[in-house]
Amino acid sequence: MRFRFALPVAIALLAGAAQAASTPQDKANEAAVAGFYAGLDQADAEGLQGSARLNFIQNLCDRYIAPGYIQHSGLGGGNGREALVQMLGGGMKRNFSSGKALPAGPKMGPAKVMVLAADGNYVVRISERTINGKSTLVWNMFRMEDGLLAEHWDSMSGAPEAPGAGAAGPPPGAVPPVGAAAAPPAGTPGG
Repeated sequence: MRFRFALPVAIALLAGAAQAASTPQDKANEAAVAGFYAGLDQADAEGLQGSARLNFIQNLCDRYIAPGYIQHSGLGGGNGREALVQMLGGGMKRNFSSGKALPAGPKMGPAKVMVLAADGNYVVRISERTINGKSTLVWNMFRMEDGLLAEHWDSMSGAPEAPGAGAAGPPPGAVPPVGAAAAPPAGTPGG
């Protein structure tokens, strides 16, 4: 229930911040994230399968994803650009409520982007889409490095894990659970 309340507040704050102080670097980082998702949408819209999809995703990831990409998603995939290529290129779709692979066929509607905002090296994208017949809010955050997507966190309403609690922990700056210590962001002293 807290997710349903916190997400609209986060959307409003991010939208205001994005309009208030967007630097050229922020805009470039937003454009990189938007370009990556536009490519994924194109692959889906064209119905690319097999080697055609794998080749398309490989080129897309070569353009937008850092070689040492770090994935903090509880939905799997693994770290590194090639792991992401294999996950996305195989056309793997998941039932986001159970984490299990879905049978072939479209189960997700197109995403409606609600917020795309950057602050320095971090870009947040919040979208809404229909997954398994339910309207679902999807939160993605990327850490950018040299214009490439270098690290990724995600969460969605109705997902079994808490927002941001992916395979390798919450995003930088997240409030830790009671009794736990927060890990500093990657690239900071102690991180």
